[in-house]
Amino acid sequence: MDLVYELQSQQAASLLVDALHRSRAYSHEFMPIAEARALVADFIAAAGPGAVFYSTNRAAEEPRANDCASIVVLTESVFETIVYCVGPAEAALLLITEDD
Repeated sequence: MDLVYELQSQQAASLLVDALHRSRAYSHEFMPIAEARALVADFIAAAGPGAVFYSTNRAAEEPRANDCASIVVLTESVFETIVYCVGPAEAALLLITEDD
C-alpha cells in the first residue's frame, strides 16, 4: 500500500478544488466553486512547469469523486487534504483540515 501518491497537476487541482469548495463531512459549501478554482489555478501556476505533486489522499479527475480518506493522518482533524508540491525553484505544502 502506498502512503503517498504522486499526482499529475490536474489531479492535484481536482483534489484541492474539492477540499476548498465543499465540506467532506457535511457537504456544505466553504467557498464558491469559481473562487476555489481560481485559488487552485494560482497555486498550480506558481509551482511552475515540471512541478511534481504528492498527496496522502487519492485523487480523481472529477471533483466530489476524490477519496476523502487519508492514508497518513498528520492532524487530529476529521478530514484533511495534504498536497506537497516540488517545483523547479521551491517547494510548498498545502494542508487543509476540517473539523466537526
